[in-house]
Order: sequence, then C-alpha cells, then structure tokens
Amino acid sequence: MRKVKIRLEDYGPLEVGRPYPVLVCHIAKKHRHSALEATVRHLDPSQEGREVQIELSLPVLPNGRTARFFRAAGVGLRPDKDVPIDVVIGRTLRIILGATPTGFEPVAFEPHEQENQT
Repeated sequence: MRKVKIRLEDYGPLEVGRPYPVLVCHIAKKHRHSALEATVRHLDPSQEGREVQIELSLPVLPNGRTARFFRAAGVGLRPDKDVPIDVVIGRTLRIILGATPTGFEPVAFEPHEQENQT
C-alpha cells in the first residue's frame, strides 16, 4: 500500500486592494486604550484559517473606521442607540488591505454577499 503524505505550505501572498471575505471571531475593548480590537478569520480558500487583528478607534464617529466596520458586518448604527460590541461576532464582511511599512492593514470594509442584518 502506498503511503499518503501531506506537506504544510505557507499562505500565499496577500494582495493590496483585493476584497477578502472574513468572519468576525472576537471583539473586545483594549485595556487602557480608546479602542476595540477585533479578530477576523479569512474565509478565502487561499488564506483559510489566517487570522488578522484589527484595531478600531473609540469613540465611534459617523463615517469613521469603526462605524464602517460595524456597518459592513450588517449592524445598523444610530446616534441615539447603544449597540453591544459582540453583536458582530459570527458575522461576515470583506476587508480590503493596504500596504504599510510593516506589512498589510485593513483600510476599508464592505458588506459580504451573505446576509448580515440587525
């Protein structure tokens, strides 16, 4: 009988400007900072299992990065309504990466094709 072998391969390169579907796995307020930290897991087959931490600033401003993240995850935000941060866990969105001196950083967020409504 022939032995079956497997080999661990590194992730392929990330592409600047390409939308990647991700699943929100965790979100929490960073200690002593005015920010949230979200952990998202790539759903793209070429990046399966790869996780990214995203810092989201507080307070949440109408067209700021944090508001765009929550809206892309299908969470409606209004000035007169508080929203629990964990409502985004288990939701999908797309992140678009930009190049930084130290690697890549999500620079934009879009809704994913899957329904995310509240």
